[in-house]
Amino acid sequence: MRRIFNFPKDLEKRKIWISNTKINDWEPSKNSRLCSKHFEACYFYKTDTQTRVRLLNGAVPTIFPELPKYLQPKKVKFRFFYM
Repeated sequence: MRRIFNFPKDLEKRKIWISNTKINDWEPSKNSRLCSKHFEACYFYKTDTQTRVRLLNGAVPTIFPELPKYLQPKKVKFRFFYM
């Protein structure tokens, strides 16, 4: 099942997400979302109820199959952002 996720409010994380979408001169609105298909499986976890899927804090969208290979974001090593 696919889910959609809000862009992060944290400006640094938000810049990374925007950069990885490769859309020129675009700024996401408060209603902009990204589908779960753009995230690697290692960035997801299930809540206590095991029905709701959430993104880990350091999740970065890296899967954009519709982009040519040379425009696809580089894979980053998995990192946690603690707050």
